[in-house]
Amino acid sequence: MMLRAARSFVPLCAAVTVAVALAGCGGAPRARTSPAVATGSSTAVAPPASQVPGAAVPAGLWVSDINANVVTDFHAPPASTPTTVVAKGLTHPEALAFDARGNLWVGDGGPSPAILELAAGGLAAGSGPAAVIDTRGTSPEGLAFDSAGNLWVAAGTALVEFGAGALGHNPSPSKVITSSLLDGPCSLAFDPLGRSLWVANFNNRVLLEYPARSLSAAHPEPGLHIQLPGGTAPFGIAFDSKGDLWVPGQNDTVDEYAARTLGTTSTPSATIDMSTLISGGALSLAFDSPGDLWVSAIGSGSSGAPEGMVYEYAARTLGTTSTPSARLVASSSSNPGTWALAFYPVPASLGPR
Repeated sequence: MMLRAARSFVPLCAAVTVAVALAGCGGAPRARTSPAVATGSSTAVAPPASQVPGAAVPAGLWVSDINANVVTDFHAPPASTPTTVVAKGLTHPEALAFDARGNLWVGDGGPSPAILELAAGGLAAGSGPAAVIDTRGTSPEGLAFDSAGNLWVAAGTALVEFGAGALGHNPSPSKVITSSLLDGPCSLAFDPLGRSLWVANFNNRVLLEYPARSLSAAHPEPGLHIQLPGGTAPFGIAFDSKGDLWVPGQNDTVDEYAARTLGTTSTPSATIDMSTLISGGALSLAFDSPGDLWVSAIGSGSSGAPEGMVYEYAARTLGTTSTPSARLVASSSSNPGTWALAFYPVPASLGPR
């Protein structure tokens, strides 16, 4: 049974330099953490040398499993039984993000935390990592690409940028952002227009927005700081094509915050509260091209009850009722560790442009 323990994070050392910003002050193993969903914005940089077009990427919904240490493809449209399984080199796959070339990047929080690139041409064959970024002992909780191909990472108590041009060469960070408000950042998402980077902070139950103009500054500062109501500790974060913000929480909720309210108040009200529909802890969100919402949940863990669930919520019902219809796509009672979600191709309205 997967334990739903209090979330913990490896702290970063106080001195904020490139050398230590990703180095955990302690070497203790980390508790399981959360996923991510990617979209994009920022300054133009040449794509990484390792990001070259390869064979066709198997399309569909990709799901990580932190117990089996695999990433699976559930086809397009997603079906109940996956066929493609990528397992080589993974030890605790917590975050997934596709870049614009179809390479799958995995935030791996195992004994030697790292970000692994699974090249597009080798996904169907289950090839091992084409590139590895050493995160110096701190688990990469969330991943997001901006429109220039730069990779943003939620790690420990910092946000870290790796420049697009060096991703295939185990680079040092090109930028490290720290703040007293960054407390357990676990998921990242750019809004659909690439105007800002949003961060879900688990420990202090806060959402932060970093406008694109701030991200390019020497010392980025958040533009918005939203304290989530009702004690929601966010595991993930995702935008739909309209710019509405969706947040899954520790208290078995998935809430939608309308785009029109995000810049007007520090305590926006949820337009849709799906707390009665998620059992066992919603973890990761992803939207497909038609606008359907996909949610992973760990399940209740009680005897015989489903675990490792993936739900689909039809787009046509998301804005019409507080209890949209759900389709259970996958579940098991054999203790899977269903965690992060990512779609390929990345929906045009959400992905790096």
